[in-house]
Amino acid sequence: PVIGDQLVETVVVDEAVELIVEPTDVEAGTVVEVTAVAVPEALVVVSVSPPALGPEAVVVGATGVVGAVGVVVGTVGVVVGPVGVVVGAEGVVVGAVGVVVGATGVVVGAVGVVVGAVGVVVGAVGVVVGAVGVVVRAAGVVVGATGVVVGAAGIVVGAVGVVVGAAGVVVEATGVVVGAAGIVVGAVGVVVGVAGVVVGAVGVVVGAVGVVVGATGVVVGAEGVVVGAVGVVVGAVGVVDGAAGVVVGA
Repeated sequence: PVIGDQLVETVVVDEAVELIVEPTDVEAGTVVEVTAVAVPEALVVVSVSPPALGPEAVVVGATGVVGAVGVVVGTVGVVVGPVGVVVGAEGVVVGAVGVVVGATGVVVGAVGVVVGAVGVVVGAVGVVVGAVGVVVRAAGVVVGATGVVVGAAGIVVGAVGVVVGAAGVVVEATGVVVGAAGIVVGAVGVVVGVAGVVVGAVGVVVGAVGVVVGATGVVVGAEGVVVGAVGVVVGAVGVVDGAAGVVVGA
């Protein structure tokens, strides 16, 4: 049906229909409410024929609110207009090409924002926080239930704390991984964990009692401390200091 001179504010449909709102028939700011009663899953499309009514015109449908140049499709809510805004059960989309798809909340637009049951995606690189948390971009990272991924360099905070790169570690100089199994900082990196492995330029393996930092490294363990290239070792029975070395007994 086409809404003509006699504007019907409430339309009840029992099948898939398209309601075309002509600019000559609807004044700016007019609200049209669409309800699907007989067939709850009926596809209802509310569209505005060009020219658009202007940014102040709003159409209210079964799945949300759309600006004058937008379209709402079905119960999951899709925006295809350049300035449209959809507010519905699955989230909010704001942006030129943003789309909200179903209960899993996926953004396919460069500037879109999705707020839904499983997460938030912001910006071209993207941020995902949710039950499973997936960034679906070229630099994307998949994070577990407790994880947060921010930016291309990546910050992950979660139960296992992993940034997935070529070798399964942080691959950016400014990257940080914080988790129950360890901390990785910088290009050379620091790892503290049950087995503790540093995969930086010098490549040192430290056990459960130690920390290795950088090329010259610092190791702190139950039996000692190593500092610098020539090093200082403090153990249960003494101290060795420098290349010439000083040993102090118990």
